[in-house]
Amino acid sequence: MAAIAATLAGVLANLFYLSPLNPSPWLDITTLGFLAGVVVLDRGILQHGLLNRIPVVRDRVVEQLKDPVLVITHQGTIIDANQSALEAWTQDESGLLDKPIESLMTHLSLSSLVDQVDNAVVNINENTFEIASTPLDKGNPGSDIALVFRDVTERLRAERKLLTAKNDLETMAHTDALTNMFNRRFFMQRLNEEFERIRRHNSILSVLIFDLDHFKRVNDGNGHDVGDSVLIAVSNVANQVKRVTDVSCRSGGEEFALLLPETDKQGAIKLAHRLRHGIEDYPYADLLNIPLKVTASIGVATISKQSAQPENILKVADQALYEAKNGGRNMVCFSQA
Repeated sequence: MAAIAATLAGVLANLFYLSPLNPSPWLDITTLGFLAGVVVLDRGILQHGLLNRIPVVRDRVVEQLKDPVLVITHQGTIIDANQSALEAWTQDESGLLDKPIESLMTHLSLSSLVDQVDNAVVNINENTFEIASTPLDKGNPGSDIALVFRDVTERLRAERKLLTAKNDLETMAHTDALTNMFNRRFFMQRLNEEFERIRRHNSILSVLIFDLDHFKRVNDGNGHDVGDSVLIAVSNVANQVKRVTDVSCRSGGEEFALLLPETDKQGAIKLAHRLRHGIEDYPYADLLNIPLKVTASIGVATISKQSAQPENILKVADQALYEAKNGGRNMVCFSQA
């Protein structure tokens, strides 16, 4: 407005001098009009330092930012870069200016920056940046766009480390350290989940509990290192025999358990015999370089919706296990829950 008013002051003064309304043709007030224009410019622009404001903002604000800043046209051409951007990606302005933004970020489209709603994440060289884009003139659809790059490499690395540590702790919480099988805590959690499933869907569930026969003799006669190797070998046999949907666990000492969803009596007994033969036929002598025979007694229990008693299923399987041990060991016994 000041610039327009200053111009009009000089023009109107000159028009008045040339018009018939001027009572004295010798009176030229054009100079006074220009003087009035200068006063308007001084009051409206110069006195407030508006001509110096843009470079001050550029030098004292943008250049002092530690984050890289780029200004691009609506077509994606880089037209300005602060010192942090030059230091991050090039030491020479010619390496960035007048280049398309895609040359810096090959896998991020221009439209994702122009129409950005949430901050974008992009990898440049070996660092990861979060980009915030802001149009310099929000009322102009073709406005230039300022891009502020926040280096989040270390933050993302720390988040990944925390996630890894969290997953490791969760794994430790439900995994047996020796055999890498699930522990009793996780087994009980899955058992309760499966009880809810059979109640809702009228499905069936079987549980195997097996114990190594005379395992104390293995430890006493050969040492605990040999005993640990046997437990690991047995866990491998169990994991090979079970299905993907089954859950195997070491419930304590030389006792193990298998949770068999959607498995009836015949299927559970068949798997139990495969497990018993697998444990008995395992080549322990080749593994340990000592003559060794290991067998297991297995108790099997099956439960359905009509007879669902979650607090009794393990007790019933334990009773079947004791029957197998009392019946001569190295055998499978079944009991209905």
